[in-house]
Amino acid sequence: MLHKRQQQLSCAAVSFSWLMRRLDEDMGQPAISANAPVLLKLLDDASMGKFLNERSDRMPDQPYVHTDVMNSDGADLPVNADGLKCALRRMSGGVSVITTGQGEERTGATVTSATALSIEPPCMLVSLNRSSSTWPAVARFGHFCVNILGDAHELLAGQFAGQGGLTGAERYRGAKWTQLISGAPVLQDAAAAIDCELEEAIERHSHVIVLGRVVGICIGNGGSLVYRGGRYFAFAE
Repeated sequence: MLHKRQQQLSCAAVSFSWLMRRLDEDMGQPAISANAPVLLKLLDDASMGKFLNERSDRMPDQPYVHTDVMNSDGADLPVNADGLKCALRRMSGGVSVITTGQGEERTGATVTSATALSIEPPCMLVSLNRSSSTWPAVARFGHFCVNILGDAHELLAGQFAGQGGLTGAERYRGAKWTQLISGAPVLQDAAAAIDCELEEAIERHSHVIVLGRVVGICIGNGGSLVYRGGRYFAFAE
């Protein structure tokens, strides 16, 4: 409420400053009394949250004041899983495939949560669902690879997201794989591949925060794949 009140007072000050400037430049001092009702109306609108930039009678040369600030009493979504998912869909995220295991015990998942925990020492962080097949395999083999997908990898992203009911090693078909240091599968034509050995895992709620010590890096060519609002977007280099 304090933030909202500060916002309203700021808008009132802008309204007052704008009107006084107009009166001084265009009409002169005597017009202040004649236009007192207009000033009072502007101040009243601002105090009630009817901001200047929302007024239909905004003058053409009036500066635009951005006041579209969310606050607790302006929330329009419930604080639950669906509400949070809806909010997160507004954020664009780079798409990676987390791979782990060997042979027919390979598995993996498509994520947008992979990021660097630190650059020195090189350490990666990824959040994995505890109920998925990927986390138990990471824990067992002690390794994983963050395969940053390129602009031509939308189909592969879908496979590792489980589209078509694919599971385990089935998700690897149609692509070429190799290894670096840890033994985790590495996508040969990935935009970049970051090979990691499991350093620590922190279980919280439905997910596991997985920390990996970087042991190998491979840089490829091409653009990148981004996910937003339930859709993939390809960005060519």
